[in-house]
Amino acid sequence: LMTTVEGVLLAGACVGAIIYSVQDLIHPDPVDGAYAIVIYQVASFLISVIFGWWMKRVGNRIGSPLVRAEAELWIVDGWLALGVTAAFVTSIALGKIGTEQASAYVDPAVCIVLSVIFLRKPYEILRESIGDLVDANPYADTVNAIEESSRALAERFHLEGIEWVRVRKAGRRVFAMVSFFVDSGESLEDMDITRQDVTHEMASLHPDVEV
Repeated sequence: LMTTVEGVLLAGACVGAIIYSVQDLIHPDPVDGAYAIVIYQVASFLISVIFGWWMKRVGNRIGSPLVRAEAELWIVDGWLALGVTAAFVTSIALGKIGTEQASAYVDPAVCIVLSVIFLRKPYEILRESIGDLVDANPYADTVNAIEESSRALAERFHLEGIEWVRVRKAGRRVFAMVSFFVDSGESLEDMDITRQDVTHEMASLHPDVEV
């Protein structure tokens, strides 16, 4: 869930940058102090990319999707800062040759291009994290049907009862695992035969479910 939130924040940052850049294109406003902005953005790029790269290594080492998503947010912010740096360097160069009016359009144009490119990252994060959320939340009617079948099979094969029923959904595929209680005096060979029979019956009752 938190990884999904990070993906939404990252997408929001890109979309917000596009919206504000479009406004700047419609109403261009030359910026004073371009040299100070360049210095600030270069520092922002270095800090963001280095910190994001370090967080990504940590996220990969501990297997945390949330840390990796946060790292991507830092890295994207850093590359956006570098794009802004390039835009203002271009603006300064255009100002030197006497085209100050054109320089006002460079920064928002570059920002739009970079934001569109970086939208791929939040899309990947959201696709993966939302898939995980769906994976943990199958439809209730499917779960109820499998639980009902499990109870019926427990009676049919004279099992002691049901320990648990777990159903998960991954994309369009549904996976079901059922744990039954059996008579402790039954041999392992008989238990395995029963397990195969129950699995076969469950699969025939629910052909769209991986049992």
